[in-house]
Amino acid sequence: MFIYGKTNKNSYFKYCCIYKFVVVFIFLEKGYKVDNIIIKEASPEDALARIEYSKKIGSETDNLSFGAEGFPISVEGEEEYIRSVLKDERSCSFFAWRDGEIIGDVSLSGMPRRMNHRAELGLTVLK
Repeated sequence: MFIYGKTNKNSYFKYCCIYKFVVVFIFLEKGYKVDNIIIKEASPEDALARIEYSKKIGSETDNLSFGAEGFPISVEGEEEYIRSVLKDERSCSFFAWRDGEIIGDVSLSGMPRRMNHRAELGLTVLK
């Protein structure tokens, strides 16, 4: 398995690295072989793949805020969202890729100002 991301963020980047390992353990639990999985930081070029992934993951469970229709956002909107995450030093997003498709994602969104000691964690993995 190969894991990479940028290193110019503060300690939140280190926390994201920890969560990448959480993803690896979930993949192992689901029976995936991790030698062919690449985990990389999200980029705007991944927007279409992430929207397609949201349709797959949304069809597998009723426990998300969206269903088989996926995210209610355009590709351009998703690109802008990813750019905003990249710019925010308190947030990060990573995708797990296998054979050119997203099979999992993890994001950490830091809270602003007086709540900056808190963050929201999101994690999904295909069945």
